[in-house]
Amino acid sequence: MNQNYTDVYLFTVDENGSSIINVNEFLTKIDKELEEILGSKELNLEPKNETVNAILSYCK
Repeated sequence: MNQNYTDVYLFTVDENGSSIINVNEFLTKIDKELEEILGSKELNLEPKNETVNAILSYCK
């Protein structure tokens, strides 16, 4: 994953408490899991503005 992006954090609250998710790390984890499942090259999901905006819109 390209590490030139600023880290973006997502703060969530549910009945079990709160948590902070590093969006960059989350996408890297998904990328690695998909690579294992699909057996293909890295998919290189990157936290582009569209991704961050979609996540933030979903949380509103």
